[in-house]
Amino acid sequence: MNKNKLKVKDIITVTLLSLCNILIFSLGTFMYATPITILLTPVLYSLLQGIVFFVIGVKVRKRGAFLIYSFIQGVIAFYPPYILMFVISGLIAEFLLYKNGYGNLKSIGIGYVIQQILASIGSVIYPYTIALNKTLGNMKEKELVSNITMAGKMISSWGALVLLILVIISAIIGAYIGSRVVQRHILVKKANV
Repeated sequence: MNKNKLKVKDIITVTLLSLCNILIFSLGTFMYATPITILLTPVLYSLLQGIVFFVIGVKVRKRGAFLIYSFIQGVIAFYPPYILMFVISGLIAEFLLYKNGYGNLKSIGIGYVIQQILASIGSVIYPYTIALNKTLGNMKEKELVSNITMAGKMISSWGALVLLILVIISAIIGAYIGSRVVQRHILVKKANV
């Protein structure tokens, strides 16, 4: 029997852990209060979702786990660019783990940072900015929601690069936190058993 083949138990585990991120997504709803906090939403997600990503990587050391996780995360957002970016990041994580071994913390961390970068690129902020720039000529600014308009202006001028750097830093910190949690609570328990 192939040890690297996903079983029903593994798929359920990945799905349940993926759904934990719904709580993290719901935390992000308060971030739409100001233009700056709208832009910092991907930074918050990058900081908090690392634990779930690492738990999946250590608990389910099988081919396809991150692809399933990434697909679920994209579908939760229900936005095609987001789904595409998550699936691409899932394929990259799968490739890294295939090459370096399932459960390899360094590969999980690199996969996580790549996922958060691609997720921030595919999020509604960047496509909205493109739409905002096209519609500003046709609509009066007062007709648009002011916070989202301001966020769109910030990201289309200087904010995109700053946001991407913040997401990378936050994802690295999130990966570190996820790695430490897994090392202390999951890998230690396995060693003691």
